[in-house]
Amino acid sequence: MTNQNKSSMLFLTELLVILLIFSFCGAIAVSIFTKGYKKSESASLNTYISIESENIIQCLKYSDGDTDILYEYYLPYEENGTFKLYFDENMNSCKKEDSSYYVEINSNLEDNISVFSIDFFDKDSLDNIYSVKTGIAKEV
Repeated sequence: MTNQNKSSMLFLTELLVILLIFSFCGAIAVSIFTKGYKKSESASLNTYISIESENIIQCLKYSDGDTDILYEYYLPYEENGTFKLYFDENMNSCKKEDSSYYVEINSNLEDNISVFSIDFFDKDSLDNIYSVKTGIAKEV
């Protein structure tokens, strides 16, 4: 092999190694950015859900535990004493068929206190995303 061929072969080998290193670094960068994006989406969803659950709680407190107020602000469905509210991917109230998330609101009366259990679910996976309980004292 001539000296010219050796230097060309060495140059191509170095170029190949550099390309592999940059490819590896690019794959790591894409992975990091993807994880960051998913965490950002999750944080946004958690913010929307906590705000919406607080809105539901305030409605129930304002009405002294009367669940009829939900009909003024949402599109509730009632099944066996459980209210279901449906939300799209932007956490806007919507119909069941257009929804991405739903909320189940259960109420129990314990010692003159209406206890409301509010549970958010992902409609596709049926995973419980968020739960909160609140109590509203009944007038005696």
